[in-house]
Amino acid sequence: MASAVVVTQEIFKKRVQTTRIESKSL
Repeated sequence: MASAVVVTQEIFKKRVQTTRIESKSL
């Protein structure tokens, strides 16, 4: 279960970074 939480957090971080990049592009 712990590993699943870490994976979820990593995916969330990547999505946040992608959103920030898209915001800067706009």
